[in-house]
Amino acid sequence: MIKNITAMPCFYLMALLAVLMAACSPVPFNKVEIKTDNLIAGKSIGLLNCRYRLLAVNDTRPDGSRAGGLGLNKLSFAEPADYVKAQLYKAGMLPANASDGRNVVVDIKHVYLNQNNVTKIPTVVYEAQINESDKFIIRGQIASMNWNASANEAYDAFADAFQSANAQLITKLNKSCVN
Repeated sequence: MIKNITAMPCFYLMALLAVLMAACSPVPFNKVEIKTDNLIAGKSIGLLNCRYRLLAVNDTRPDGSRAGGLGLNKLSFAEPADYVKAQLYKAGMLPANASDGRNVVVDIKHVYLNQNNVTKIPTVVYEAQINESDKFIIRGQIASMNWNASANEAYDAFADAFQSANAQLITKLNKSCVN
């Protein structure tokens, strides 16, 4: 009888150890490459009130294509520059070879998505410059509810953040228009 009493705590200790080891096993992440073709532009970013030439949109992110995560989705975003150019051209930005207009250069500094249990926060950061004036920062950051942490939810979040950043850039450029 004494042997059974001392064996029981050992059994519970082994069961607890097995549960802890299972809990520490790595969770597989789903790698999601964000494709700009799947970003659906929502609201309009506005239209330019005067002529600007887009000399360049440069991807200068220090983390390369890493773009954070959402749930078990590890996100990467390889080519945001072409998407930004297309959105700015829709707003009336002229190509670099246009004969007139003030010069604009946009450097993409960050594209990432942070999350907690309730909220997801996609962030897009640009550094822009008009002609040779001082550079200025644009931050598109639209927090929203984290519903199910799906890849589609990440796409919607990035589309909203880019829309916000591009709309802010157009507004800033319009304030610089000379009447």
